[in-house]
Amino acid sequence: MIGQQLYPTPIAVIEKMVQPLVKDIAGRTRIDSGDGLILEPSAGTGAIVDYLCDRFGDRCRPKIRVCEIDMDLRYLLRGKEYKIIGSDFLEIDEPS
Repeated sequence: MIGQQLYPTPIAVIEKMVQPLVKDIAGRTRIDSGDGLILEPSAGTGAIVDYLCDRFGDRCRPKIRVCEIDMDLRYLLRGKEYKIIGSDFLEIDEPS
């Protein structure tokens, strides 16, 4: 089923989305999600969380949780070692 309703988020859009999370300390950028988690509610191929991990390193990976309804895409995300917490983010009470 991959591709029928798959619309990867363009890099320019991702950069605007994550800008509020980016902090610059002494010339070094880092991601700051506070003490919370980062939820990608409809992860698809993982474009947004891939961007975060590429830009900020794998130190942000433990904070990332993803949901994806398509089983093929869930396999892809699992292979990228993202923590999948469900298929429908509307059914998730709280990311864990």
